[in-house]
Amino acid sequence: MIPDITIRRALPEEAAFVAQLGRETFAATFGDSYAPHDLADFFAGPYSDEYMETALADPANAAWIAVESEGRGAAGFGGFCLAGPASFDLDDPPPNPGALQRLYLRPAFQGRRIGTRLLELGLAWLEAAHYRPLFLSVDAENYGAQRLYARYGFVKIKEFAFMVGSHADREFLMERKTGPR
Repeated sequence: MIPDITIRRALPEEAAFVAQLGRETFAATFGDSYAPHDLADFFAGPYSDEYMETALADPANAAWIAVESEGRGAAGFGGFCLAGPASFDLDDPPPNPGALQRLYLRPAFQGRRIGTRLLELGLAWLEAAHYRPLFLSVDAENYGAQRLYARYGFVKIKEFAFMVGSHADREFLMERKTGPR
């Protein structure tokens, strides 16, 4: 039986759970590509509990979590989305760019439109908060995510090196040019 899923805003006091979910889902998806020390260095930065505590406490950001209805602490968290100001290296930065900063799901939560719902919540919040234009980055080999983002009007505008510790990955920076199709 598939449990009921609730999607709601993440609370600041849930920062450690959200950070843990980010580390687990990143490692499950990409972890085999990195040396353990590179992954550890990466997780100590933007995937740390402290980073997420700061992000969730900042009103310039918003996060949503997908939670199983019976809620089992961090184990009941199945996915999350984090949105806020864009911090990408932009050639000609606009005054108030926004970004879908993270969107991750545990494997058991994939294929159930949960990622799409999280994406839509993040984009709607960014637009209501008057962030323009909107950006995101995606692994150059994550074709499923690229197709999803393209359906929501994102197009590749450049390629860059995404650093995980000392390891550089090919990443695409995408900008939203139109609304959903």
